[in-house]
Amino acid sequence: MTKILTFDCESTTYEQGNPFSAPNRLMCVGTLFDGVYEHHDIEYSGLPYNRSLERLLQLFKQAQTIIGFNLKYDLHWIRRYIPDIKFRNFYCCQLVEFILSNQRLPYPALDHVASEYGLGNKLDVVRTEYWDRGIDTPDVPEAILNEYLEQDVRLTYGVYLKQQEVIKELPKNRRSLIQLHNRDLGTLQEAEFNGMYFDKNEAENFAKTTGEKLNDTILKLSGLDPSYSIVNWNSGDHLSAVLYGGGINHSCMVESKRVLKSGEVKTTLVKGFRTVIFPRLVKPLPRTETLPTSKMEEHEILRANVERLKARKPLVFRTFETNQPVLRTLAPKSHLGRDVIKLLLQYADLEALLTKGYVGIPKLQNKMQWEPNTIHGQFNQVVAVTGRLSSSKPNLQNFAGSLKPLFYSRFPV
Repeated sequence: MTKILTFDCESTTYEQGNPFSAPNRLMCVGTLFDGVYEHHDIEYSGLPYNRSLERLLQLFKQAQTIIGFNLKYDLHWIRRYIPDIKFRNFYCCQLVEFILSNQRLPYPALDHVASEYGLGNKLDVVRTEYWDRGIDTPDVPEAILNEYLEQDVRLTYGVYLKQQEVIKELPKNRRSLIQLHNRDLGTLQEAEFNGMYFDKNEAENFAKTTGEKLNDTILKLSGLDPSYSIVNWNSGDHLSAVLYGGGINHSCMVESKRVLKSGEVKTTLVKGFRTVIFPRLVKPLPRTETLPTSKMEEHEILRANVERLKARKPLVFRTFETNQPVLRTLAPKSHLGRDVIKLLLQYADLEALLTKGYVGIPKLQNKMQWEPNTIHGQFNQVVAVTGRLSSSKPNLQNFAGSLKPLFYSRFPV
């Protein structure tokens, strides 16, 4: 019979317990091997934990199949504390359940899956009474934490046994698919754990030059027409008014007159607004009108604006989508329309490069407190309904080509 090791890890909770974040620590590990449950204190008690690591290493060496729920996460923690450990065959119950659901259940939760198989529920007291209240794992009472961990391990093993019954009835190609995805998990764990080297200093240099290009693009947009000087090019409502016709309520100082007791009319400047109307440059695409105007009839907008004029409040105009996919589909007939859209797309590309790349990646690296010049993106096997691999925090599959010079190999060429 295959020697099966089922295990689960409990850590501190900085950034959802990210195993690569410097502030996080592994508190304890629960294992189930040959029907025997063991609790391994790592950093919970504050006592030396070398013997616990030696015992874990011994168990992993004996095991022919390693089982977990969201297994990749737990493997990261084991490798962080035992860097030279070697893993064998993987079986992630969460990944298998995703495949069994025909990819219709992204990120299956242990509590839900165990309940569906009639195995009972997690002891969620640790989450509800401690984590959700901002109390970190080291401050959870030992008895409660240990009971919570053991229940998770036993539920995971129970889910595995139930899934085996289902898998036996599957056609060969589905069984092969499950095996393939579990093998892939090991490669993805290795890639995530090693991370990617990212040149943070060079990113700052690129951010500066990209910011200058952004400012230059804004100047070009504003210079296309005198009325564009009031446009906020980051505002969807403003872009809608420029492209599709409409108005922009521009904050400014306006004259206010009042009659004094003496009969003299006094004029002062007060904060107010003036409305600038823009002609239509291009016809909006069908079904792209945005809330709230998409829910309003013409007479409702007219009545609302009459009331707003009386109250000296900003007017309401119909607005439409202005995102990149929409902009790329529009077909303006005038030179001005073509110039505006061309510059808007250029601006969007530069802004995305800056916010998601040159500034966004270092910002994420600092937030997660990863080691210097290294990022640990996630590869997700249990998200896309098509079954394809996806990536997040950051999306390693969708970097612009301009970012490639910022990533470099740890090995000399």
